[in-house]
Amino acid sequence: MSQTNAGPDLSGLKIHRGEPDRPTSGGGSAGRWVGLIVLLAVVAAAALGARAFLNRPARVAVTTPMVSRSDLGNEMLSASGYVVSRRQARVGSKVVGRVDRMYVDEGSRVSVGQLLATMDQGDLPAQLAQVEASLPQARNELTRQKALMARNLTTPAAFDAADTRVRTLEAQVKVVQSQQEQLAIRAPFAGTIILRNLQLGETVAPNGYISASNSQDRGFVIADLSDLEVEADVNESNIAQLRPGQPCRVEVDALPGQSMGARIRMIQPTANRQKATVQAKVSILRPLPQVRPDMTAKVTFLKTGEKTAMPKAPPRIYVPESTVVKRGNDTGVWSVETGGMLRWLPVETAPGSPGQLEIKRGLAGNESLVLKPAPNLKEGSKIMPAAESAGS
Repeated sequence: MSQTNAGPDLSGLKIHRGEPDRPTSGGGSAGRWVGLIVLLAVVAAAALGARAFLNRPARVAVTTPMVSRSDLGNEMLSASGYVVSRRQARVGSKVVGRVDRMYVDEGSRVSVGQLLATMDQGDLPAQLAQVEASLPQARNELTRQKALMARNLTTPAAFDAADTRVRTLEAQVKVVQSQQEQLAIRAPFAGTIILRNLQLGETVAPNGYISASNSQDRGFVIADLSDLEVEADVNESNIAQLRPGQPCRVEVDALPGQSMGARIRMIQPTANRQKATVQAKVSILRPLPQVRPDMTAKVTFLKTGEKTAMPKAPPRIYVPESTVVKRGNDTGVWSVETGGMLRWLPVETAPGSPGQLEIKRGLAGNESLVLKPAPNLKEGSKIMPAAESAGS
């Protein structure tokens, strides 16, 4: 039997057409999940970017009002200082004692001699009652001695003893009453209590008397708020231009846009060598009710030809017509506050020069106003003034 030589078996290399490939491991599925996650991250980042772009502050043009005064050409120079009260006093206890009652507090208006507080009187009321109880009997004895003396039925010594007894008791009454009055704290003049450094029940003494631990004076500070002035520091090179009685205009930082008439009361005869200034005391003619001592103030000195220290007319505020818009039934402007926040300010307007409106009420004159505001602006939303965005 003949044998044939068998070649290599090539049947394993047969290509099976139409049969799907079978994955040999899980690597293909993981790849698809990674791709999906990357795609979602890209979409989310694009959405956040679009949202930030849409929510970025709008850039708008802003302007400030124009303030006009009728006395601007009459100004000489200006100086800063602080408001003080010409009549101000610290009132405290005259003797050592414990605060028993208080009748006023900070902000109270008081009259001359009004009782502010009283100290514990101890046994003074009992002493006064004892002396006053003995006084009627002593006076009766003196009257009896006078009658006996007229009839020569008593001696001069007995009459003198009765008279001395009455005088002594009357003097004791005055002494006790004086001690009681020293325990009372009263207002030396009419004014307002601007400081109460006193507590009910604490022991106090005349200022600076008890101990070093009681470093602050205990009592009240009273000021006459109807008699205010500004202590302004003027450069010594300009002091020769000023004289007492010269008209001025005073403005305080707390009341922007409001001014008060004033006059120079006096110019200090000495200078401050450290600051090279001379202090001018400027009396405010009619202080506004909101003005308080220690407020920062600006004094504008006017030329001496003025007959009055009051401005000829109140300041007039003008704004471009494009800043004033309607919001429902209100007329107003959009003001840019600190941080770019928008605030709606209702205003009352009147015709001005071409392209301008006069603001009769609603603005102080130092606001930043939006020019040609869009109708979709909202209170509290943020904007970016054009002047700031230009440099960014």
